[in-house]
Amino acid sequence: DPDLAAGLEDLFKSASLSARRVKSLDQIALQEGLLGRILLIDKSLAGGASAQSAKNVLALCDERTLLILVSRDEGRDLPKFKEEDFFSRIEPERDPSAARRVLKNAAAHLRFKIQAQESSRALKLAWSQVEELKAIGLALGSERSLDRLLELILSKARELTSADAGSLYLVGKKDDKDILRFTHAQNQSLQLDFREIILPLSKASIAGYCALTGEHQKHEDIYHLPEDSPYTFNKSFDEKTGYRTKSMLVIAMKDHFNRVIGVIQLINRKRDIAAKLDTPAQVAAQAALPRTGPNQCHDITVYPTLGIAGGACGGYGILLDIKDPANPKRIAAVADSNFAY
Repeated sequence: DPDLAAGLEDLFKSASLSARRVKSLDQIALQEGLLGRILLIDKSLAGGASAQSAKNVLALCDERTLLILVSRDEGRDLPKFKEEDFFSRIEPERDPSAARRVLKNAAAHLRFKIQAQESSRALKLAWSQVEELKAIGLALGSERSLDRLLELILSKARELTSADAGSLYLVGKKDDKDILRFTHAQNQSLQLDFREIILPLSKASIAGYCALTGEHQKHEDIYHLPEDSPYTFNKSFDEKTGYRTKSMLVIAMKDHFNRVIGVIQLINRKRDIAAKLDTPAQVAAQAALPRTGPNQCHDITVYPTLGIAGGACGGYGILLDIKDPANPKRIAAVADSNFAY
């Protein structure tokens, strides 16, 4: 019924929901990037659905999907569906205001359900990381060889961050000059012929800058540093080996007096920890720094005069460039347990 469909689309819009119309159950498919969805199914369509169509629809009804029955004929049964398959039933022609309330309630229910799932996942991740850190602490405490200890620190840091490669530098002195000793390197995609290298300790390199300031550095693409960056990136390793360094996280190692004693450099965080990055295309496909959570957030604060919008939700923060409101761009995102709903 075109008139009914148009009315339902208006109902969606009045409930601040985006709508998409399909003509048969077989056309319902999961859309990428959706936080959740509400499927409104006309009873005449549902009642005449084949067993396979109904099965396909129910297979799509995961924890982020709600079914609502649009019914104008209470006498018609639904042999392929059960009453409990539906979140609710609406009669938009008879009572549009009630239908609107049901849609808004369904959206709120789905939103809170998704938030609860995200919180549960975040809690499980945090707990697994705590357990992993305990295991790392035990392993570090039992290691007596300094060389093996540093190798273990680097490998565990890579595991925790899903980094393809990493290097470790120690702060030291030579001939009364401050130096960085490049002592360890690991790369899952390349077999390295590693030799220890001594570098001057200066802010001209990213590792030196981190060692001297104690500030961690994070770059999504190290080839494209900000114009005012105090350091540069040396591409000689990439040019020699064909490797493509992209994302990088550099962290200062400190002793119990809070003095910087070394630097860990973690390279090319991956979505799939087992993947090997043999080509620039594979690096681009696996790029995963930073872990920034969802691309959508329902709690947004807008600053029109600045042309930006910011939101925080479920441990994630997002910053958008809205100078062109019709085409917002995500310019920054962070993950932090201090963010709340």
